[in-house]
Amino acid sequence: MYSEIAEAFQLSENSAISEDYICSHPDPMSDISDLEPLQYMPSYMAWCVQNRDIDGNLICMYTINALAEFGRCKSPELPHLAFKFRCSHEQKQTVIGFLKWSLANLPLEDKEQIGRAIKQWSGS
Repeated sequence: MYSEIAEAFQLSENSAISEDYICSHPDPMSDISDLEPLQYMPSYMAWCVQNRDIDGNLICMYTINALAEFGRCKSPELPHLAFKFRCSHEQKQTVIGFLKWSLANLPLEDKEQIGRAIKQWSGS
């Protein structure tokens, strides 16, 4: 899943949000006012794939919550919530793939919320 995220969002060491930043700011919906979600959400998703085994992983929980919130957004005019509208078709498919991966690989996460998020991302 990591390679799919990196390829779809063109992640590189220079473009990704640092692991230190992600660890000190577990909720991608707060503390990143200078960037659009398209600039930081791929790094959070990639971090979750690489660090899924950390017990009680708040970063993964917050990342899924953020993707669910972005999936519910109905207006591309809200830049802080318009991640879904900024993604290409391939990127949306990658987000859906990440959410499906989360269902199978993140046992502590809310399966119903992930299922709803998949439907919301699939319907756009």
